[in-house]
Amino acid sequence: MNDFASEPSEGATSSLLAQKSQLERRFQQILDQVTPFAPYRWVGTSVLLVLFMFRVIYAEGWYIIAYALGIYILNLFLAFLTPKFDPSVEMDTQASEMEEGPSLPMKNDEEFKPFIRRLPEFKFWYSVTKATVISIVCSLIPFFDIPVYWPILLMYFIILFGLTMHLKVVFSRFANNEASNIMTAPNVRRACVAAIIRWRPYLEVNSSTATQQQQQTEKLAVSPTEFLNQSWVNDTQGEAEVLFIQRALHPGDFWSGHVAFPGGKNEPHDKSDLDTVIRECKEEIGIDLSSPNFIPLGTLEHRDIKNIKLNKLMMVLIPHVFLQVSPITPPLTIQTSEVAEIHWIPVKYLLTEPIVAYSPMGDVVVAPEMHTPFPPNVKVAAIPFFTTKNNRKPHLWGMTLRMTQDIFDMTPSHTVMTEEEAEKYESKL
Repeated sequence: MNDFASEPSEGATSSLLAQKSQLERRFQQILDQVTPFAPYRWVGTSVLLVLFMFRVIYAEGWYIIAYALGIYILNLFLAFLTPKFDPSVEMDTQASEMEEGPSLPMKNDEEFKPFIRRLPEFKFWYSVTKATVISIVCSLIPFFDIPVYWPILLMYFIILFGLTMHLKVVFSRFANNEASNIMTAPNVRRACVAAIIRWRPYLEVNSSTATQQQQQTEKLAVSPTEFLNQSWVNDTQGEAEVLFIQRALHPGDFWSGHVAFPGGKNEPHDKSDLDTVIRECKEEIGIDLSSPNFIPLGTLEHRDIKNIKLNKLMMVLIPHVFLQVSPITPPLTIQTSEVAEIHWIPVKYLLTEPIVAYSPMGDVVVAPEMHTPFPPNVKVAAIPFFTTKNNRKPHLWGMTLRMTQDIFDMTPSHTVMTEEEAEKYESKL
């Protein structure tokens, strides 16, 4: 009896499965038909997005749904811009293979490989469209209308989008940079500095616990692409910061107390500029840039340091850029004879370009026989930092400011301001 009674139920189930399979095939056929018409697909999706935004604005609700949709589309957009295969990792792999010796040709070996996106255009469009439709449906359900102050969500999304995209632009600018190999005369010294960038999550956690969890669940990134895909970068709130040092005060030295990147001059035992900057940073602030916690992004264009009076080249400065790929910054040990303080400055603050007129030699006291590079009344372009523990307000100016502007693609500024420029920025002091 039970066998005969179960036949109608099995027939109904098989009928439902057949209808589902038929609908899936029909849906796939529609997707196949619209695949070649990318502009029309995106126009249709844009219309859906506009309708959803009108729905949110008109109803004055469902802001949390709009915010979630925006964050989701931002992550999809980043995946769309990211290459499927990281060139830096492939170059390292090829280099190691060359060291091991020649290998037999493989089917996948090609002289030219086209750019392949991590998220193809069609999947990008399909995911955006599906998320938009789901958001529209959710906006029809009162349960999802969670009260929230929408301007806060909007401002946070704009800041998050700006910082994420700016970091990606910075990383892409250094993607193909190799270590500098600048030839200099024997009587010309070389110096190297390091601009160290990190992503600091707002959530403060115990460092030992975080380190253990990280080692167990997520390995350290070896490239900028892997770094941007780390969960503690993507899934947590935080901000990008760059490290500056404030030089220690020395009587008679008019460069003491100024803001700079960590680094210093090369020594005879340094095999390369990279060795120089690693050694200097370890000596000055106790950070080992050769550890897995940091990866080199590349170098900026070298700077020639000349004696203005003699018009003679005295030194060549090579700026290096490093990225901290660990969520916890290793402990810092300051060499007090060289460094007074360390400042982690938010990148979003630098991007606002809060330039002011500043007199770098205004408070410098030197012996009468010494001459400062600038008269005390000369104004330069500078970015003020926050008041330090000794009640001094250091300023980022000169060559370090220009290097910072190069790294983050900011508007370059002249070192010495004209009277008109000084009057324009005087009110900001």
